[in-house]
Amino acid sequence: SHNSWMAFDSLNVPYIVYAEMDDGGHPYVKRFQSGTWKTVGGGPVSATDKASGVGIAISTDGHPYIAYSAGTGSTGQLVAYGFSGIAWTSMNVPEPLPNGRHTSNIRHPAITITGGVLYVIYMDTKNSNKATVISSPLDAPDWDQVGSTLSGRDVSYPDIAHDADGNLYASFIDVISNKSGRSVTRVMKFETGATGWAEEPDSGATDGIDEPSSNLALSVGNNYSPYIVYLRPYIGDTSTPVVRYLPVTITKPNDTTDPVKDPGTTVTVSNGIVTATIEKSSATVTSLLYKGVNMLEGGYSGGKIYWSWNMPNYQNPSGCTYTLVADPK
Repeated sequence: SHNSWMAFDSLNVPYIVYAEMDDGGHPYVKRFQSGTWKTVGGGPVSATDKASGVGIAISTDGHPYIAYSAGTGSTGQLVAYGFSGIAWTSMNVPEPLPNGRHTSNIRHPAITITGGVLYVIYMDTKNSNKATVISSPLDAPDWDQVGSTLSGRDVSYPDIAHDADGNLYASFIDVISNKSGRSVTRVMKFETGATGWAEEPDSGATDGIDEPSSNLALSVGNNYSPYIVYLRPYIGDTSTPVVRYLPVTITKPNDTTDPVKDPGTTVTVSNGIVTATIEKSSATVTSLLYKGVNMLEGGYSGGKIYWSWNMPNYQNPSGCTYTLVADPK
């Protein structure tokens, strides 16, 4: 299990979570602020738990959440906390879940947040060491399993991430069957609105993506593609890092918004980012909206951009003619 992890908020401020071995293995979270690392909450998240396999994620409102295995060894009860801005609050992971799935004696938890929901993947030692994902809303803890178990048997290096549409990806190394000696890299996807996990295998592999493998990690890019990095044995005792990704084609609905509106004396044009309102007769820009804010407000003559030139005498345009040309090519 990893005893430290990192995440970034929407402003690219880094947060780290780690088990402080000089303080009984208690979990700490720090944030890099004003050129220095500062402890979030002023002290350990828990002054009683010894944390193993810590994970961290940041909500859209900038609050850090963590999960870890609390116990004296490498296994223990799954624990999750969220920071309110003032103090750390337990998310009360029950043992067992309503469906009977266990959250005690777990290993290797990893977490992600999307749609106001915290997702945790872990190895369930009470279910043949298989990979399991559970979730809870952030605002009102209510834990349940997400789909069925993911792996054939024992897993290591479980990780979880999501794309911009809230689709989940889970990765792990699977031995497939008991005492097989195999180490297969696998990636699963849980689409928004789906009821179960679907594997994203490599067409050239017997199972999953690659084997033998170790030290697997997962991330999802802005292009919606999942990326994995892992080690593969090379020569002798050496290994080589491998980075692979799955190309994802995104089909978005056509934008039917009219980019030009002509109510009469003015014309409004928009490119989906900014919207400008222009007087036809003088070419004066009277409004320039960005995210609902008029950036001209309080400017010249109440907020305007006007045109002038010397030809040869200084003058403002008047009596302009407005023409709309569609597809000038």
